[in-house]
Amino acid sequence: MAMARDKREREKWAKRRAAGREAAEQRRAEAATQQRVLGPGEMSALKEVEYIIRRARAGEGRVVTIRELLLFSTPSGDAWLLDPDDDFAMCLAREGQEQPYKIMETATQFAIDWPAAFSLEGDCFLVQERTGKTTTIMGYPLDEIRAAIARMRKTR
Repeated sequence: MAMARDKREREKWAKRRAAGREAAEQRRAEAATQQRVLGPGEMSALKEVEYIIRRARAGEGRVVTIRELLLFSTPSGDAWLLDPDDDFAMCLAREGQEQPYKIMETATQFAIDWPAAFSLEGDCFLVQERTGKTTTIMGYPLDEIRAAIARMRKTR
């Protein structure tokens, strides 16, 4: 029964994703590398990434927001960096193992090379890589992530 529900959820998501895939692909191609200028005294994106990876390795669930970016770790050892405004995603760690990522940072700015897009569908965290591969992950703290995204949008 649960497998049939999961299959329906995946099919529903696939239909929605296919309907907007062309526009999303064009947007990703135009903004695949996001650059932002850091203000005086702002936190380092790389230091925050290192922090969330350490939390994932320790098996600690955390949700952290820095302006327009959201980072989270899970007790299973996964860690992600998200840009909720553009639906960009980057896996930083899986099961405690750091994953390759591209973030360039200077004293005044940083740039992120986003390899994937994400969406939150029901209790599923869905990731579509540039290659077109789609992954469905269950068990992430989606309620906390949704609440953090809502707070981020409210404070702008």
